[in-house]
Amino acid sequence: MTTPILELDGVVGGYGAMTILNGTTFKVRRAAITTVIGPNGAGKSTVFKAIFGLLKLREGAIRLEGTDITNWSQRKLLEAGICYVPQGRNIFPELSVRHNLELGSVAAGAHITDMPRRIEAALDRFPALRAKADVQASTLSGGQQKQLEIVRGLLLDPKLVLIDEPSIGLSPMLVQETFAILMELRAKGVTILMIEQNARSALEISDEGLVPDPDAGPGRGDPGRSAGGTALPGRRPDGRGVMAPLKIALVGAGLIGRAHLERLDASGDCDCAAICDPTDAAKALAAERGTPWFASITEMLAAMKPDGAIIATPNALHVPGAIECLEAGVPVLIEKPLAES
Repeated sequence: MTTPILELDGVVGGYGAMTILNGTTFKVRRAAITTVIGPNGAGKSTVFKAIFGLLKLREGAIRLEGTDITNWSQRKLLEAGICYVPQGRNIFPELSVRHNLELGSVAAGAHITDMPRRIEAALDRFPALRAKADVQASTLSGGQQKQLEIVRGLLLDPKLVLIDEPSIGLSPMLVQETFAILMELRAKGVTILMIEQNARSALEISDEGLVPDPDAGPGRGDPGRSAGGTALPGRRPDGRGVMAPLKIALVGAGLIGRAHLERLDASGDCDCAAICDPTDAAKALAAERGTPWFASITEMLAAMKPDGAIIATPNALHVPGAIECLEAGVPVLIEKPLAES
């Protein structure tokens, strides 16, 4: 597996006496789109604030490419390659588009000497912004304002982009345009960690999905269980505080599914609790291992509720399988077929 670009390990934090993140632990794959999906109030945005140094942690660690960046300043995080695009409109409406970009570039620091060239290149990439470069940003449409926010962050040439609700308030066409920008960034090697309520559309472009622990919430839940996000693979404490392996269902037992099965067996953090695949080969594999076998996710969820599921089916089945698991409160990791990796 590629070394993750970002790791959160046992992160605990909140506001005043309220604990929002209660042992949040997950990893983010490099050069991939990872989408955080979950209900309002689950702590998704708080996770981003913790990563970007806007929320001081009480416990735990955050690492970027193996370096501990816990509680770093925003300036230092920007220089390290993290860009944060928060929810809502975060522009200077009375200033021109060009001046918005120039002000955003102030955060770049003296080590970046080609900022004028970067601004012109960004305007060339987004013709709608180029056409309104010298007019007030308040005249832009909602989608254009979101593009302006994204472009302003990209001037710093980030390794990791944190973007909170990029589709909020946008028309379906503008949502697709915004997602196309994110896919283009991924193709260039940029890692995207995104919060998105539009689960179906977001999962279609995502490499992995991340969801809040359905049994935890702000200020409650077992120690180490995440109110802000649970990803796979990982571990959680049992009721006695002992680190118990997660029970993971494998959906799809083809080449990529079997590769994940080997990872589960070797990790010590997770156990394969079920294999969901209607083929005879998968049924034989489950019998050989002594693992429960189900022909469909529906059958599996009727019989058990695993801690998570790895979706390793063909692309056409990614979204339906993921949605069915998410609706049942089961976190998912979505994996592309080997041929597309």
